[in-house]
Amino acid sequence: MFPISLTFNLVRHVSGFLAEVFPFLSRTYRTLSPDTSPNDQQISLDRMNAVARFIEHFESKYKVDSGVIPFQQCSYSQAYDTAKKDLKYLLVVLLSFEHDDTASFVQDTLLSTTFKSFVNDHTHDLLVWGGNLRESEAYQVATALNVSKLPYIGLIVYATSTSPFSPATSASMSIVMSSSGLISSQKLVTGLETTMKMFDNQLIVLRAEQREQKMSREIVQEQDSAYQRSLTLDRERARKKREEESAKDREKEAEKRRIDEEERRATDVVNWKKWRAARLSQEPIASEESVRISVRLLDGRRVIRKFHTEATIEELYAWVECLDIDVSGINEKTIEAPKGYEHQYEFVLVSPMPREVYDIDTGGKVCDRIGRNGNLITESL
Repeated sequence: MFPISLTFNLVRHVSGFLAEVFPFLSRTYRTLSPDTSPNDQQISLDRMNAVARFIEHFESKYKVDSGVIPFQQCSYSQAYDTAKKDLKYLLVVLLSFEHDDTASFVQDTLLSTTFKSFVNDHTHDLLVWGGNLRESEAYQVATALNVSKLPYIGLIVYATSTSPFSPATSASMSIVMSSSGLISSQKLVTGLETTMKMFDNQLIVLRAEQREQKMSREIVQEQDSAYQRSLTLDRERARKKREEESAKDREKEAEKRRIDEEERRATDVVNWKKWRAARLSQEPIASEESVRISVRLLDGRRVIRKFHTEATIEELYAWVECLDIDVSGINEKTIEAPKGYEHQYEFVLVSPMPREVYDIDTGGKVCDRIGRNGNLITESL
């Protein structure tokens, strides 16, 4: 490899020198050359494809049904994280299909009844991950695990290890058993079962702690959820209370406006009556031509008055309306009509027989519409 390494380093240094001397070359190269650096998603996809190729090649090469050896169809890092999170054993199988011992190892060990029974008996606590050393991820795993010989099997578990492979005293993901090269299925299974029995109690304790922590988290989450629900209900109650108080305030304001309006209108009605009563024409004397009108009021009283022949229907209505007003002491010049007020009569004058309504909107003179002598009654509208 020395000539190749020497040539590579020489080209790299020359390229670096040219890039420093002529910066435009570096920019031109980046412009013309597409970015081929893989991102995290591409790397993850490549690793998934590598695992799928390994499983497909393994099953087709050795003519076995799918899932006979339940290899994890994910990257090593994903299998590693799953084993750590779920407190399961991770069995790593590294092969090279070109290796002389691979075929014998697969047929006599991995596909043996003993090993398959062992894997099937431990499906609840054992994950199996396999890789071909021709793939980059499997090669990196072999480097990390210090694999010196193929075929290789390693057992990894999250526990306090007493194995010479992992001298750590605290719980961590450690290699607790490994086998390199050919090994009989019985010896491999015996070694795996013996090792797993050493760590089963630790896993039981860790799983119990994990369940306890999970329950604690769930309790805290439930308490938080209950608190949030209670807080939401309190906020909803407070919102409804504010809305009810606001509605009550609006009702009070509306009622106050209504009362103020009624009081103002009542005041305007009284002031208008005083203003209109002060401006009623004087009742004609006996020698003058006049119209005599008799009116039965709503309370049953009958009142009689004479009007000038030129008096209008509105004059008659105004007289009836202002009967309850004492005009003595009212100065016509000092009293004014309420501003913005338009009086509405709440009664109508009617002749009883034959019945005829003398409405104020039609207008006209009393003499023309009723005659020189009329008997009328008031009807409330």
